[in-house]
Amino acid sequence: GVEKHVGKISRELIKLGHQVTIITEQYDQRLKTTNKHQSINIYRIPVWNVSEKSKKWCIWQWLWQNRFLIQQADIIHVHDVFFWYLPFRILFPQKPIFITFHGYETKFPPSKSAILQRQLAAKFTTSNICVGDYIAKWYRIKPTLVTYGATDQKRLPLPKKPHILVLGRLSQDNDTDLVLKALILVKNIPITFVGDGPYRHQAEQVGKVTGLVADITPYLRQSTLVIASSYLSILDALAAGRTVISVYSNPLKQDYLLNLDYKKIPTWDKICQLYLQLWRQNLPTAPST
Repeated sequence: GVEKHVGKISRELIKLGHQVTIITEQYDQRLKTTNKHQSINIYRIPVWNVSEKSKKWCIWQWLWQNRFLIQQADIIHVHDVFFWYLPFRILFPQKPIFITFHGYETKFPPSKSAILQRQLAAKFTTSNICVGDYIAKWYRIKPTLVTYGATDQKRLPLPKKPHILVLGRLSQDNDTDLVLKALILVKNIPITFVGDGPYRHQAEQVGKVTGLVADITPYLRQSTLVIASSYLSILDALAAGRTVISVYSNPLKQDYLLNLDYKKIPTWDKICQLYLQLWRQNLPTAPST
């Protein structure tokens, strides 16, 4: 979800004439450490063979060695991982720094450490975007702006035969175990899971599992009912004209789902304008539209 969000916003910014550089992890040795994709400059920090315990030191060292990227940037916008930038907030105190808070840490309730980390990130950044209003309640953060994501998915005709599509990671935080218990009772209706995760083997006993796919449109086209519990998947399915069922098993996920405005489905160019609004409100010479 975060990768899709960042990619969509980056492409919209480039359409408007801005330059975008993304710094991310090289989690696989086969990925290039630097490349350009759809006019986006991408730098990958080689951490594929680094333990989680040592990763932050590796990231900080790489950022120091490549601090010219920070110096050249007009705006630094972090997506979740504020600790990457923490030492540089001290080194570059005048550099505009913003953050988007995505999702939650899959465990309920959020740990004291997770809450504290987000509160510190909010305190040491200029302003923020929260993906979901529930973040304000559960992490005690005051959002500058709130979004729920967007979609460019077009409405699709309904197929004549019923077909169930399950969208999203096959994991506990998506309550895949509950979904599977329900789907076991379904007879004579094909079921397709588009996603991957710890419950893949169990899902394969119930229907077809595709794993991760670049384009979900062909699967939406053949579906009549979609089961999805994350914002982007829900919005894609609704925009396609599909009935959507979402599942929750704790109060946080309930707030996550019930706060979503299902009647207003923005496109990514509108969310890009939200980012520009955030920067313009807090900078004397922010990027223009």
